[in-house]
Amino acid sequence: MSVTLVQHKHCPSCGKAILASRTTCEGACEAGYDRLKRNRKWMWRGWFAATAFLVLFLVTYGPR
Repeated sequence: MSVTLVQHKHCPSCGKAILASRTTCEGACEAGYDRLKRNRKWMWRGWFAATAFLVLFLVTYGPR
């Protein structure tokens, strides 16, 4: 008995199987995934800003 599976991937929000050409399910998952991407982008920007501030602070006021 041979079973052939259709190429698929899983929705990053809910985990359901979706077509390989799609990013998320339709509806609430799509909106939630867009919000997640936006939040991650701002988190990375904040992390880089904090790191740059720390480096600048240490270079300016660090041990001499």
